[in-house]
Amino acid sequence: MKAKITLTALLLAGSLIPQNTEAQYASLPAPLQQTIQRTHYTAPHHPLYYTHVQQTNEGLQKTTNTQSRLLAYEYSEYNGTNFQNKDTVKYNYSGNNMGEWMGVMNYDSYVGMKYDAGGTIYDFDNQAIQTFDANGNVLDRTFNMWDAGNANWASYARDIYSYNSMNQKLTQQRQPWNSSVSNWGNDTLYEFTYDTSNHRLLFMEGKTWNDTGNYWNVSFRYGYTYDVNGDILTETLQYWSVPDVNYKNESRYKYTYNNGRMINSTFQTWNPGINNWVNNQQMNYTYNTMGERTDATVQNWLVGPGAWENHMKYNYTYDANHNVLTETSQNWTSGAFENARRTNFTYNTFDQPTAITTEGWNSGAWTNDMNSTMYTLYYEELLDVPALTQNESRIYPVPASSVINIELNWNKAETVNIAMIDAQGRVVKQWNDHVSGAYTKAVSIDDLASGSYWVKISGSAATTTKAIAIIR
Repeated sequence: MKAKITLTALLLAGSLIPQNTEAQYASLPAPLQQTIQRTHYTAPHHPLYYTHVQQTNEGLQKTTNTQSRLLAYEYSEYNGTNFQNKDTVKYNYSGNNMGEWMGVMNYDSYVGMKYDAGGTIYDFDNQAIQTFDANGNVLDRTFNMWDAGNANWASYARDIYSYNSMNQKLTQQRQPWNSSVSNWGNDTLYEFTYDTSNHRLLFMEGKTWNDTGNYWNVSFRYGYTYDVNGDILTETLQYWSVPDVNYKNESRYKYTYNNGRMINSTFQTWNPGINNWVNNQQMNYTYNTMGERTDATVQNWLVGPGAWENHMKYNYTYDANHNVLTETSQNWTSGAFENARRTNFTYNTFDQPTAITTEGWNSGAWTNDMNSTMYTLYYEELLDVPALTQNESRIYPVPASSVINIELNWNKAETVNIAMIDAQGRVVKQWNDHVSGAYTKAVSIDDLASGSYWVKISGSAATTTKAIAIIR
């Protein structure tokens, strides 16, 4: 069962591209939908959503001079023999801006690429570019699609944001590109209302643009209630009724906690016939003495007998740093839970996932099957962040075909190591050069195959990595 990504999950996970309702998400081109899904591994039942992000952030905060940010990821699917590359996404940052697989990603841009049927040759596919205000809030996120015929990026849509004095989002406006007039149009507008005393989100109202009348139509809203600890108790979806000139209930999630840990989430729909909420599905969560979620049981509501019936179960294991190692899904069959799928996670020393793979339960064993997928994630370390901002680097052109130019403005006179790394993590070129101030070098890449690469520049005071692409 594919987990439903709720608006709350996207909001609380610090979703970057972008916070969409299901309708707006469905309107995006498939490549952008896939990028959003893979960039934000969010599912309401998933322990990564509730615990792993906080744990990962704590791990980063423990280090004073060293940090690590997501540089790229590659997505592959099992073809019966091996994992075949499907697409990849690469991020570019300014200065010490950070990026997490689960969490805020203050990238300047990302580029999504897709592979051919053989998984060896790829081309540009989609792109996003972000701008920020002085407080680091995203002001504009522009989406582009690759125009293969003209070999350039074509504008597709953009999201524009505004914030209050607390740096809380006030508005998010989606504007599609209108190629007939070469300008941005209007599509959807989200407006956020907060509790003035506790600064908690109370409502998120969605509006759609009326081209004929040139005004915003009220469409829906999500409303939130909280307990005294600030935990969300209810998340209610209402749609605007034009005849009634008012909001009408549609569905809601109810959440129950014990000592700050969620132990139940119940999804209900509104029945206008009885003027009340009716059960639909619930999830019950249990934890170990370490506070780690050990399982989540999904149950469906049976209207006839008026009782809950088991449907699925998710079981979790962890490493010593409380990172999720496995998530095992089980289906309720003939009065018992039977293994179905398993997701495996590996991590780096910063508690960041480096590989996420899925397996199926076949003939009493976990094996790769035609539904198996793999994410491979790449990071770069930022050593002595203040020094990094003083050591600038520029690599061009991107994409490249025969030569790349490396320009450095290094603050410290020293010998630096420069390495080119392919998508499989192999060093394909490497050399040492003495750098003092400005440094320029033209590097032939005629001997390298088309593909995705990184140029890693390492010195005693700073390390920086730039993503490049070779396309011929």
